[in-house]
Formats: sequence, structure tokens, C-alpha cells
Amino acid sequence: MTLLGVTILTSLSVTDLETTWNRRLGSISEEVVRLAGLAREAGVRGVVASALETRTLRSALGSELVIVTPGIRLSGDAAH
Repeated sequence: MTLLGVTILTSLSVTDLETTWNRRLGSISEEVVRLAGLAREAGVRGVVASALETRTLRSALGSELVIVTPGIRLSGDAAH
């Protein structure tokens, strides 16, 4: 069994996060990498992340991290 952490929900904006966490952020991508790194340091073996973030996560944290990307649809499939 592999424990997964969730970094940032794709429905949240930088403004949402800055307001909620009461601090300035560089970008969502940087924050996803920061949170995934903290999760890995805590012993979490993988994260749930957007397909847009997988390349950045791989580059920053290596190939050992499990990345699960939900909600991927085949071309032509209906949304929702």
C-alpha cells in the first residue's frame, strides 16, 4: 500500500492560497513542488497532482515519487 498526499486542488488560484495561508506565493507550481517535497520528507511515497505539474514534480523530486493524476479523459470523451 502506498500513502498519497494531495498538494493543491486545481480549483484553487494563487489568490485563494495566499488569502487562506496568509502569505505570498511565487506560483502554484512552486508551491506544489514545495508541498510534495515536504510530504516526501515526512515519508509519503506519492502525491495526487495535476497532469500540468507532473513534469515539474519529476524534475524537482525524481522518479521515485509516485504521481497519481485523476480525471484524465480520452480525446473526444464527454467532460463531467
